Amino acid sequence: MDPKHLIRRLFAVALLLAAVLAPAQAQHRDFSGTLGDAGYFRIVVPEGWQDGDSLLVWNHGFSMSPVEAEPFRAVAPDQAVFDYWLAQGYALAAGSYRARGWALFDIEADQRALLAEFRAAVGDPGEILLVGGSLGGLVSLKTAGAFVADGEPLAGVYALCPPVAGARTWDQAFELTLAYDAVCAGVGGGEFDRGAEPLGWLIDLEDIPEDLGDFLGEEAREEVLRAAARINQCTGVLLPPALRTGNQRERLDTLMEAFAISSEDFFLANMAYAVFALADLVRAPEKLDGRNPFDSRPVWRSALQREVESVALDPMARFDLRIASNPRGPWGQARVLVTHTSRDELVIPEHLSQLPRLGIEPEQLASAIVSEASVGHCAYSGAEFLAGFTALRAWIDGGAQPDAEVLNTHCAAVNALTGRSDRCGYDAALQPGDYDARVRAPRVIDELADTPGLSGVWWDPQRSGEGVLIEKLSSETAALTWFTYPSATDPEVGTGQRWLGGVGRIIENGLIVDEVFAWRGGGFGSGFDPALVEAEPWGRIELAIGDCGDAALRYAGPEADGRGEQRLGLLSFVGSGLYECDGVEFSPPLPRSPFRPYSGSWYRGPGQGGEGLFLQAQDGGPVVGVWYTFDAEGWPVHLSGAGRAEGDALVLDLFITRGTAFGDEFDPAAVERLPWGTVTLQFQDCNHARLAYQPQLPGWEAGELDYVRLTTPAEIGRCELH
Repeated sequence: MDPKHLIRRLFAVALLLAAVLAPAQAQHRDFSGTLGDAGYFRIVVPEGWQDGDSLLVWNHGFSMSPVEAEPFRAVAPDQAVFDYWLAQGYALAAGSYRARGWALFDIEADQRALLAEFRAAVGDPGEILLVGGSLGGLVSLKTAGAFVADGEPLAGVYALCPPVAGARTWDQAFELTLAYDAVCAGVGGGEFDRGAEPLGWLIDLEDIPEDLGDFLGEEAREEVLRAAARINQCTGVLLPPALRTGNQRERLDTLMEAFAISSEDFFLANMAYAVFALADLVRAPEKLDGRNPFDSRPVWRSALQREVESVALDPMARFDLRIASNPRGPWGQARVLVTHTSRDELVIPEHLSQLPRLGIEPEQLASAIVSEASVGHCAYSGAEFLAGFTALRAWIDGGAQPDAEVLNTHCAAVNALTGRSDRCGYDAALQPGDYDARVRAPRVIDELADTPGLSGVWWDPQRSGEGVLIEKLSSETAALTWFTYPSATDPEVGTGQRWLGGVGRIIENGLIVDEVFAWRGGGFGSGFDPALVEAEPWGRIELAIGDCGDAALRYAGPEADGRGEQRLGLLSFVGSGLYECDGVEFSPPLPRSPFRPYSGSWYRGPGQGGEGLFLQAQDGGPVVGVWYTFDAEGWPVHLSGAGRAEGDALVLDLFITRGTAFGDEFDPAAVERLPWGTVTLQFQDCNHARLAYQPQLPGWEAGELDYVRLTTPAEIGRCELH
């Protein structure tokens, strides 16, 4: 940097800090109370604050105890920062979270309640800044998306040492739990009591002590050390090294090496999270309610050289954890500064490698790492903390985008004007390591957007005669059609079939279809009239993928259908999607289906929507076809079957099913599967086909129709004929 520019910058920062670091003389107003289910709040407003002025929301960190009397939790590292914010004219607001521990499941509602309380007590802010450290940093990033979506005037986010990886933060705690159980198996007094099955590897909720705090504070020390008595029996971690047995030393070294932990104090802190906080996350009714989001396959951590307990996940539990935990915007015009410390062994600095997946534009995102000589957690000096805030403030006001040099400039100015000599250790040479290299990426799908293998037919083998067809349209959207049956209470069932569908948004490891419709009314064949088609709003469907062939479906329909959840497996797929998803290679490669280019949805053309045909050609396997249409009276019908080649034509042998009902009333023994007839498709090119249908059931007409392509699965891409 040009020395003249540096001097000018230091002078500008000095003027700013001189104005605001002097002891505050003005009075301020103070409000506190409860936020209903969202806990407690405190609001502090400097004298003279009026509508349109700035609001700073402080978000506290992780705590296994209720944060009641003081949701500010001392507000900041020291009183000088508190005075700085007030003297600069910020109104301050802080709220506790309604849940202990990983309090993210209702965090947007908690933060909206705090903002509503501020408006009721004080007025409308002209800009909002979100500030927090550790879990509070993640809360700030999560809140940013909610506030921007609500149209709130969010100007900036300052997140210190946040667990940016969100849900994946807990993968390491889960691994440590199983690893400890494996390493300490058979060590008398070293094992933790098993909890209720099928989650025996977790202690029960009633075995989690009260008042554990953040595991690093004095309030938690007694209970953590009580748990550590078992850990000590296995590893000798509380003993002087000279008094540890050889087996204890070996077990402790194995665990610390496997998880790249150098500090024995932080080994205990990580164990506390793995034992107490993980059990609360999975078992608490307001969180995952006993559903497991973790998967131990395959055996990992070669350093352990032993088998760990086999644990398979619930895809919907992982979906819910990721939806609750992962910040994803929108970010509006907010400036976002995320910093970390280099030797944090609780929230590791590799979390910063996950920043790109948040979708923040590069010109709106800044990050830096403080170089530390010793292990700590969020261990910034006071000057480093305040420098981050002043740099963010200057950036919002049109100054430079912060980097390590800019932050150290602000930090030096803080020290100069306060007479302090705090560390200013932002280091441009420090870059975050790869999170996946430090924390095992589980054998599950977490980012569905870029994963092949979603398009296909998903089903429950115990519910043969029913299925869900997915067609991935892009990295952001997919169409879902559920071929099922009417409710048992429906007085008019017609053909005894029903299909529900809609287009949803791909998010995390799942698909959310907010508007699902039920269809009827169009007629069949030459009698089809698109003007008669009725699309009735039905409800909502969520589909979560666990791995390449495992999924869960959750639905919320009208009163007659209710709510429910089903586990699904992949019955068929498009192209080589499943093998691409699994990373399986065949030699020789699977034979490419000649009908692969025609995979997708087809219909009669513009103005003729309401019925159509799904084709999904699998390399080395069958072509699946589903004709979703209506009978002569307008009742919905889905005809499905496999295809075979006759010359260059595709012949589908279709069946019709009937005899059962929707949801819990589904009876696989009652399903009738009757041959319906054939459909022959003669393709003219990638986008045009002639469909000839020949039913064998009485009451159905034969005929021919012209069909055109409507969509192409993302797994196929542009249609290319060979």
